[in-house]
Order: sequence, then structure tokens, then C-alpha cells
Amino acid sequence: MRILYVASVSYAGMLPYASSIINAMKHHDVYCVLVNSKYGDYKSSIDQDLLERCYFIDQYNSSILLNLEFVFPFRVSKLIEKVCDIHAISNIHFLTSDNTLSQFIYKRNIKYNFYYTVHDLVQHEEKVSFFLGLKRRIAHQRFSKIRSIVYFLSTNSWAQFSQLKNMYPNKDVRHFKFPTLVTSSIKSGTRILPELVNVDNYILFFGRIEKYKGLDILLDAYCSNIELANKSKLVIAGRGRLDFDQSNDNIIFINRYIYDEEIASLFQNSYCTIYPYRSATQSGVLSLSYYFGKPVIVSNIPFFKENVLEGVTGFSFVNGDSKKLGNAINTLQCSKDMSTIAIKKYYDNLYSQDSLQESLESLYV
Repeated sequence: MRILYVASVSYAGMLPYASSIINAMKHHDVYCVLVNSKYGDYKSSIDQDLLERCYFIDQYNSSILLNLEFVFPFRVSKLIEKVCDIHAISNIHFLTSDNTLSQFIYKRNIKYNFYYTVHDLVQHEEKVSFFLGLKRRIAHQRFSKIRSIVYFLSTNSWAQFSQLKNMYPNKDVRHFKFPTLVTSSIKSGTRILPELVNVDNYILFFGRIEKYKGLDILLDAYCSNIELANKSKLVIAGRGRLDFDQSNDNIIFINRYIYDEEIASLFQNSYCTIYPYRSATQSGVLSLSYYFGKPVIVSNIPFFKENVLEGVTGFSFVNGDSKKLGNAINTLQCSKDMSTIAIKKYYDNLYSQDSLQESLESLYV
């Protein structure tokens, strides 16, 4: 089957997500339409022998043109049709939510066989500006419209798979393995974050700052335990708004975009990584922790429970309970059984390219 992969988003982990899928399928008859932005260039993450089958568009730098393209994505729509015509492609798989293309899907649902990967079935809790909030509400309305149109739906979460099956009993809903977010540029990265020179053995939170990620729970657990704070600094690396006592020298908040080349040193110098999410249908952050052999502490939401071996790759705590989170951190610090080798082995089993390829192939049967 000849397939066109479309990835119109490159921020918030979508670039490594889509790149891992595309690279896993490089020995198949696949082509790609990929949209680069200031947050990421797909050319740096796609395997060299695949580049000749990829078509790239650079996102506009102008905010006015960006907002216009949010409403009228003509360039991407035209390129998709052009590539399909040139290579006689009738199967298109949208990898990165791609909400701006809802009208394209609606108008061409008969012409092509569409496959759509569902990321967040339920909108996350968030505090944003009115304008950004409006854009996100429009985006989620488009997600819903796409799901109602497309017959072939897929997800990386078993919990979300069950929800989709119940919501759309007449559609073909399938599950495939979550791809690793560890790209070649992350693996080879050697850049040290200037904010962390001579800082190591810290507790790490990595990712954009969003309400649903539960950072207030982590801060409460950390700040209420003086002994814990004296043992390890807390590093929060990711852009966003965060309320905390800025006079606390044990908390380091790196409020900016973290580049791929910086991620290796960020994780390698940490003691563990903590993801206190209130909700998440699926997430790739675990792949980064596991690749670098770092144990995790996570809230007991379904997706994390599916991908954490209790006492082997990390510990879980009751969602929203900062006291239980503090206890989990203390347990991890006292644990003698956490093995870097075991964590890396788990990464190899969970995120291998062969198993991802096999899982993806099952979507198109």
C-alpha cells in the first residue's frame, strides 16, 4: 500500500513523534508532506534515505499570515493533492492532529482513504489568553469533525482506544505503539544548558507548562518537604507561566524552549524525572526518561500505568495527592533496586523500531 504521511505540526513533541513513525516505515512505499516551523525542522529528524520522498513547507514567520493559514491552509492542501497526483497515492495518514485540514478532509473524503491518529480525545485543562483559548476551542471542534468523517482511526493509548470504540462503533479503530521521542539530534546532542552549569543530581520536570500537567502538585510536594529539598534541587525545564517562590534557590525554572541538542545533558545530569499530570490520554515523555536510564515518578492516570513497571522503571502516586507524591520521591531516593540497565532495556523493548514498524503495518491491513 502506498501511503502519504502528513505532519502539519512540529511543536510540543509532534516533530519527533511523526519522525519516528516515518523513519520506522522507510522501507515501505511511503511519501511525506511535512511542515517546518521555528520550533523544529523535519529535515533534521528524517532519515537521509527518505528525504527524496519528502515534501517540505516552511511555516510563515508572520503572526498575521500564521493566523490566516490557521483558517485557510491552502498551501498544505494544494501540496497534498499535488503529491498524491504525482505518485498516484490514495491513502493519506494524518499523524499530528492536523486540525487545520478538517475542511480538506471533509471535501475529499470520497477521493482518498484517510487515516487519522487521535491524540487528545478530551481537551486538557488550561489557563491561556482569550485569543489562544479561542483558537484551541476551534481546534478541538475540528478534531471532533475529523473523527466523525474519517473511517480509519488510531491511537497509542489503550484507554483511549476503548473510548473511541465506544464512541464510534461503526468505524475501524486500531491501536499502535507510541513512538519514541528520542531523535538522532537528541542522541548526539552535547550542548549543556547554561542555567545548569555545575548543577546535577536534580529532580527534573520537562515539558511545556500547562495546568493539566500538575506542576502545582509537584511544587507543593517539594516545598513542604525540607529534607527532600536539601537533598536534591528541582529543575523545571519548559516554557510557560509558573507560580512559585522565586527566592527558593533549590528550584530552577528554565522558562524557554529546550533545544534537542540540550536534552541529553538535561536528562543525563538528573536523578529522576517526575510527571504529575492530572490528565493525559497519551504522552511521549517517558521515552526520553527511559532512553537515558532515568526512573520516573508519575500520577496513576491510565496511560502512565500502561507504560510504567512499578518498582522497576519508576513509581506511581495517587493523582492529585501531593503528599503521596512526596512519599513516592522519598521511596525512590531510598530504593536500592532501580537499575539503569533495566530501564534502558525496557526502553529497547517498548520503543524499538522493529516493533513500531510491525505495529504500524497492522493499521493498513
